[in-house]
Amino acid sequence: MSGHLINYFVLAEGSLDDASLEFDKLVNFLSSKDNFRVDIKGNEASIFNLDSGKTSFLRFKIEKKTKDTSFTNQIVYSIEQDDWQSAKSLNNAIKNYGYRLFNPTLGFFLVNSENLTDLSALSPDKKIDNIFKSFGLVPLFKYENSLVYYATCKKDKSIHLVNRHLLEFLSLNQKAVADKKYFSIKVADDISHFIALFDRGLIPISFYQTYFEGNKIINLSGYNVLKADENIIITPVFFEFVSNRQAFKPSQKTPFMKENIIQKGDSIENYLKQLDEGSFFKSKIICVKVAQDVSFEIGGDRKPVPRITVSIFLDEQSN
Repeated sequence: MSGHLINYFVLAEGSLDDASLEFDKLVNFLSSKDNFRVDIKGNEASIFNLDSGKTSFLRFKIEKKTKDTSFTNQIVYSIEQDDWQSAKSLNNAIKNYGYRLFNPTLGFFLVNSENLTDLSALSPDKKIDNIFKSFGLVPLFKYENSLVYYATCKKDKSIHLVNRHLLEFLSLNQKAVADKKYFSIKVADDISHFIALFDRGLIPISFYQTYFEGNKIINLSGYNVLKADENIIITPVFFEFVSNRQAFKPSQKTPFMKENIIQKGDSIENYLKQLDEGSFFKSKIICVKVAQDVSFEIGGDRKPVPRITVSIFLDEQSN
């Protein structure tokens, strides 16, 4: 393999106590896939990807513990720069097999979606990079075949969604000067939160919708939960952020409330405020998602009362 290499770690959901055993399991699994041709030589396997027409490498060795992970035995996956197709194909193949690709340079797991590109695997786009630099940002991800970018803020390491419409304009009009607040908007506190939120479908792609409406409450039902025109029964489901996994796990906690109802004329914001004021949670609410489906129950007057499921995503508790 020639050229600049991009390295990822292959991490398992459990502990990689025996890297050699896990390496063999991975190689056997990949050999069973139609789009891979695998050739093994000792501790290294070359993987020819029929989709990209390029070869990448998988090997195992001992590495020092990396930031934000709890593993020491590392299986390393290497691609040539700009061969994102191979990394995407491998990640897509192993993500449902108990493994995840981890970028050790920037400290994040690849998201589950195959449409979001890790820009560190590609050659820099100097024009785009210079535009981002003028706003104190570093491009991190982009949707394939689009100008939907997510970037790291140099100042506080938060993750921002970039206004693709303004980005396109600035790329064609380099002398134009734009207001910073219209170029990007914060969507996550840091990269770990971004990965967890993205994999739950909680990271927006529309700049202006996020700018004007915010992104804390995501309502897939279309039901008016900001000012209910009738009583709404709430089924709350809670998730907790796990930083070293960059993921949310279901929480076993259930807050005691007299009733999980949004009264007519009230809002889901007040419902969430009651949860906070009840001091049940020791961590803040990051995001809320109202499920798409609406069910009904028979009320006291025999009229149907809507019931919606509300997923509440909580930050990790501080020690």
